[in-house]
Amino acid sequence: MKAVALACVLGLVATGPAATQPAPSPTPTITITPKPRPSTLRLLKVTAAIKNDALRRIDRGTVARNPGAPSMAATKLVDTRLGSAVAGFQQQFEQMRLRQAAANKQNPQFIGVIDSMKVGETEISLERRKVRTGRGVQNLLLTRFNGQYVYDGDLIVPWTAIETGNATTFSAGVAGTFGKGSLWDDAIIPFEVDSNFCCRDALADAIAFYEANTIFRFVPRDGHETYVRLVNAEPFTTSRSELGKAHGENIIRIQGTRLDGSPADSSSLSTTIQHEIGHELGLIHEHLRSDRDKFIARNPSCAVKDIFQGIYEGWIDVGQVAIVDDSAELLTGYDFDSLMHYSFGLDTNGDGFGDCSTWVRIATCPGRDPTSPRCNSTFSSFQLTRSDIEGLHKLYGRIPNDPDIRTFAGDNVRYRGRKVDHCLQGLPIGQNGCSAESRGAAADAFCRAKGFQHGVGITSESAWGEHSGYDVVVGWKNVWGTDVISSVTCEGRSSDPERVSSGDLEAQVFTGDEIKVGGRRVDRCVHGGGIVGDRCSEENQERIANRFCELKGFDRSSSESTDFAVEINATGFHPSTNDFRNVSSLDIFNEVTCVRRPRATAATSLTFSGANVVHRGKRIDRCLQGTSFGEDGCSAAAQRRVATEFCRVKGFRDASNIQLQGDVGEHSIFDKVVGWKNAWGTDVISAVTCENETEDAEAVRTNTLEERKFSGTRVKLSDRHIDRCVHGDGISGDRCSVVNQRRIANKFCELKEFDHATVFETDGSVDLNTTGFRPKTDDFQNVSSLDIFTQITCVRAPS
Repeated sequence: MKAVALACVLGLVATGPAATQPAPSPTPTITITPKPRPSTLRLLKVTAAIKNDALRRIDRGTVARNPGAPSMAATKLVDTRLGSAVAGFQQQFEQMRLRQAAANKQNPQFIGVIDSMKVGETEISLERRKVRTGRGVQNLLLTRFNGQYVYDGDLIVPWTAIETGNATTFSAGVAGTFGKGSLWDDAIIPFEVDSNFCCRDALADAIAFYEANTIFRFVPRDGHETYVRLVNAEPFTTSRSELGKAHGENIIRIQGTRLDGSPADSSSLSTTIQHEIGHELGLIHEHLRSDRDKFIARNPSCAVKDIFQGIYEGWIDVGQVAIVDDSAELLTGYDFDSLMHYSFGLDTNGDGFGDCSTWVRIATCPGRDPTSPRCNSTFSSFQLTRSDIEGLHKLYGRIPNDPDIRTFAGDNVRYRGRKVDHCLQGLPIGQNGCSAESRGAAADAFCRAKGFQHGVGITSESAWGEHSGYDVVVGWKNVWGTDVISSVTCEGRSSDPERVSSGDLEAQVFTGDEIKVGGRRVDRCVHGGGIVGDRCSEENQERIANRFCELKGFDRSSSESTDFAVEINATGFHPSTNDFRNVSSLDIFNEVTCVRRPRATAATSLTFSGANVVHRGKRIDRCLQGTSFGEDGCSAAAQRRVATEFCRVKGFRDASNIQLQGDVGEHSIFDKVVGWKNAWGTDVISAVTCENETEDAEAVRTNTLEERKFSGTRVKLSDRHIDRCVHGDGISGDRCSVVNQRRIANKFCELKEFDHATVFETDGSVDLNTTGFRPKTDDFQNVSSLDIFTQITCVRAPS
C-alpha cells in the first residue's frame, strides 16, 4: 500500500489535541552505503494491446458478489466514541484518556488496545500485540480493521501468529518472501475480481506492467483452489494484502476512495495495486529489511499530529522493527526507489497535507545529522523498479520473459475448471486410451489451449474425481478418472498471443451466448454430404470457428474451445454452401478468440464517383447477373455486394454511401459464377465511399510489407495467361468463386517468391490453352478459358 495520499488526507479526521512527540531514533553509526548492483533490465512500456488483453481477462474473471459498504465522505464521518465529548467534565476526561493513549503508544512494553473508534460500520483500533516473527516474539504496533490485524499499514498478520504464535511465524525466509512454500506455482496467478470492484482500469494497468516486464502471468480463475480475489476495502481503511501465497482464497483489498468520498486517480491506484500484488508474490517492505538501519533513519523532527491520525498510521512508530531474520538472504542491494519502500509525508501541523518526510537517507546526511534538511529525501517509485524485478526473478528462480516455454503444474493443469485426465476418452480409442502416446496427445491439446504448440516433460499422479478428459471425437469433456496430469511443460509459443501483445493483431474473445449465428449457438461439427474424414475433427472445428470470425469482421480464429452439451437446433456448418444452418448437436463452442490485423482509421476512406466507378473501363451495374439469383438480383443486399466487391478491388474492406444513376449502356456487372463481366443494364452505381483499407494496404503504406504488381503479359506461367477458375475433379462449391480465385492468385505469388496476393483483377476474354489451377496437385496446367487474370498484386515481408 502506497501511503502518500492516505497520510496527506488523514488529518481531516483529527479532532483531539496533539499527542506527545515520539522520542528520536538513535543515529546509526554505520555510514557506508553500498550501491545496488546495476541491472541491465530495460523496463518495457505498456502498449494498448497488452492493456486491452488484460481488460478482457479481467472481464472474464469478474464474479458477482454482494456489494461492499458504500463510501462515505469525511464530512459525514461519525466517531461514536466522540459523541459524548462535549463541554465540562466529559471533555476533560477525553483529553486525559488521549494523553494516556499517547503514552501507551510510545511504550513498547504495553500490550493491549491503545485507542479505538468506529466510523460508520467500520471498527478501527490501534493495538500493540505480541507477534511471533523471524526475530522471535516481538511487541508490534498493529492496526485492526473489523477484527483483521494489519502491520506496517498493509501487511495482514495471521491470527495464529499473534499472542502465543504457536502455529504461524509472521516472517520471511528470504528478504521478500515467506520462503519456497508460499510462492505461486509456475509464476501464474489465478484471480477473481468482484463485480463492484472500484478500480478495473487501474488493475489492467498493473497487470499489463507486470506481464510486460516480468515472468508472472495473470489468468482468470478456472476452478483453481488457490487464487487471488480483488475486492474493495471498507470505508476509512487502507489497501492491504497477505504476505505470500496461502492455500485457498487470497484477498487483496484496494481502497479506491479518498476521505472526501471522491475516487482516487487511476495512476495512483495502479501503483497501489502493483504494490499489493508484490506482497502476494512474496515481497516485504524494503524498509523492513534486516539491514535497513544501515541506510535509513527515523526523522526525529517528524511526528504524527495526534492519536487519531495514529490509529490509521500505525506503521509510524519508533518501535517498528524488521521482521526478517539477520541471516536471511538479501536478494538485491538496498533500493531507496523500490515500489515496496514507503514514501510519504506526515501532517505535522494539522492542515491535512503531508509536510514532513518520515525517514531520512543516512548517506546524504552531512555530519550524520538526521535533522539536516538534506536528509529529508523522498523514497519509492510509482512502479516496479529494475531491482524489484530482479529480486522477484531470483525469488522464483526463473528466466524472465521466455515466450517459447512455460511449465504448468498442480492446480494450473486445468481445462474448463477441471483437472486434466491423462487418458484419451471416446471412440475409437481401443486399448490405447491410456498409453504414453495418448497421454502426450492430451498434453498437446492442453498446451494448444494455452497458446503453445506441444507439451513435453509430462508427469501424472493418481487422483480420483471428475476431470476434463480429451475425447478424440468431440474434444474435451468431463470424465471420471483415476490419473491426472500433474505437470507438463509447454513449448513453441504460438505466434498469435505475441502478435496481439505487440499490437500486430487485434483480438476479441467471444464466449457463451455471444457465439451465435441466426440466434442459435454454433456447433463445432461439420454437417452435410461428401465430407471426408472426421466431421468433428480439429480441422473441421477450425474451419467453423474461422467462418464465425469472418462473420464477426475478423480474419480468422486464433483459438477455440467447446462444451459437451445437448443443444437442439444449434447452428451447424455446411461445407458445400460455406454457411450455417440449424442442426441438433451434442457439442457447441463455448469460447472463440478471433484475430485480425489492426484496422485502418476512417481517415483512409476514399469516395469514388461518376466516371471513376468503373471496372475494366466499364461503368458498374448495380444488379447481380447470373444463375440462381431469382428476383433478388437487384435488391439492396445485392447492390451492396457489388459495391463491396468494387471497394475490395480498390484495396478497401467496406462500402457505404452508395448512390445510383439511371443510365442505359454497356456496363460491368457482378456475376455470382464468374465475378465481373460486361452486360447491358439500366442502372449504374454513380458514387460509393470505400472504407477500412485492407491490412495489406496499411502494411504497405507503413513499410511493413513489400508489394509488387504483375499485370498484362507479366501475369503468366510457362508463357501462358492464368485462368481465374479452378479445374480438376472433386472440386466442391463454385469453381470460379472469389475463394478459388484467391487460391490461384496466392499460388502465383508464392512462385514469384512472395507471401500472398492482396488485390487482383480479371478480364473476360477467350484465351485458348491458358494456365489453369488444379487443386489436387496444387499446380498449374493448360486449359481453355474465357476469363484470365489481368493484374495480381503480391506482398511479402521486407527482406
